[in-house]
Amino acid sequence: MDDPFLLKQQIEFLQLELEDAKCHEVQMKSIYESMLKSFTSPSESSSAAEELKILKENHSQELRILENKNRQALQACERKIEDIIHANSILEDNQKRIQARNEETQNQLKFEILKLQEEKSRLEIKLKEKENNENIIEKLNKEITKLKNAMDQQKFHADEELMLLRENCNKNLEDLRRIYDSEKVGLQKLIDDQYAKITKLSQGYLSEELEDMFSSTGNKLDELQNSQSLAIEACKSLKGYLANPESYNLETMAQYSAFIKIIKNLEKNQRELKDAVRVKDGHIQGLTRQEVVLNEIIMDRDGEILKLKKIVGDLRVEAEGTSKPPVHTPKSKHGRSRTAFQPTENSPGIQNREIDTQECEQKSRKSEKNSPGMVECDVCKYYICTSKLVEHVVSCKMEYELRSPSNFSNISAYDQRFSIEKNENLEKQVNELKLSLGKLKNQRDRARVAGEHLLLHLKNVKLQLAVSEERACELQLELKQEIKVLIKKILMIRCKYPLPFDAISEIDRMVNKASRFFGGKMHFNDDE
Repeated sequence: MDDPFLLKQQIEFLQLELEDAKCHEVQMKSIYESMLKSFTSPSESSSAAEELKILKENHSQELRILENKNRQALQACERKIEDIIHANSILEDNQKRIQARNEETQNQLKFEILKLQEEKSRLEIKLKEKENNENIIEKLNKEITKLKNAMDQQKFHADEELMLLRENCNKNLEDLRRIYDSEKVGLQKLIDDQYAKITKLSQGYLSEELEDMFSSTGNKLDELQNSQSLAIEACKSLKGYLANPESYNLETMAQYSAFIKIIKNLEKNQRELKDAVRVKDGHIQGLTRQEVVLNEIIMDRDGEILKLKKIVGDLRVEAEGTSKPPVHTPKSKHGRSRTAFQPTENSPGIQNREIDTQECEQKSRKSEKNSPGMVECDVCKYYICTSKLVEHVVSCKMEYELRSPSNFSNISAYDQRFSIEKNENLEKQVNELKLSLGKLKNQRDRARVAGEHLLLHLKNVKLQLAVSEERACELQLELKQEIKVLIKKILMIRCKYPLPFDAISEIDRMVNKASRFFGGKMHFNDDE
């Protein structure tokens, strides 16, 4: 399908050709009428009458031929105009549909751009929240390192105290053994001495003293045995008490090491997610920049195409309008003469112009004839003022001689050759412009295809970003659950085992800070 702008121009050219044909017909009629008037004058001879009859017959035949040609040309032009109008209406409908589609696509693109901007703002908010979470995690890591250092110091002090207690226990046991041995030896000697005295002494009151001595020595032996058993039980309980803190420290260290490993893994995952989000953001920004550049290129190409279409239309106008001479507007009154000479088709001085009707012309001549001081010119048959009659007659004669057919043979050939060369040059330029127009259309189509590929790629990037966001949310939930479990274990350890006041305060402060992840409060289920 052709361009509607070019079809409108063709319609205008056809209308101008119709008007030129009408003007030419009217001009030919006026020329023939002037010739008939000149031949019907009484001063002419009988030969002029015969020539007049021949000319009338030729004139009537030429009129019939011209009328037939004009009718055929008018019918053809009307058909072309109807076809062009029909095609123009179809093109206008297509253009309206294309404009509606373009508006719909533009609205869709604007809606998608708004969605992307909203998603970008959401992602920025989420990134800020992630950064805040990372800062909180760093603070918790610092506090955990502090607690770890404090627990290491406490463990070191506890080990020192255990060593001191073990040394004191061993010393006390050795002292007890020494005391027991020494008292046992002394008592044995006393028993032997008393037994010797008993054997020597007689029975009587000494038997009572002997029984008292045996009872006193038995009581002392029982007390020594009881004290020894109590010391052994105290040592066993001390060893058990000292063994329990060691097992407690190992469990807490294992839990803290597992907690630190989990936090490190979560930090790695968060860093990877942050890097992936940054990469995706950079990729999205690059795609948006490419989209803007491609839209600018498409707009520039469309502007160049419109300019080239205008240039092609102007060149076609020039190529089709070379055969039409410009409209002649004479300065003097005698330039409007229609009876001074007989023009030819190739004479360059003849200009196509609109003609008044015969009735208006007769009225103007009657008014000029009746006006005083006006004389009719013999050459152009117009009424001129007497003061300007001589100058007017001289100019009319010179113009008549210059417009004679003998003076236009060379000029017409030169004009024809010049017009042919000009048409060829214009056709070359039109072909070149058509080629450049085709190239620009191809570039525009390529840019559109590239834009569609970029849109598809942008959608894929959006999907990947959504998947990464879901993964980040899942990891955050897992992190919260693990932190909750660890905090519960720490609180259980704090409740079960006695800890120093500094460790208790550090644990409380860490739990209060960790509760920020859960909105300031943490609720533990019984299943956990």
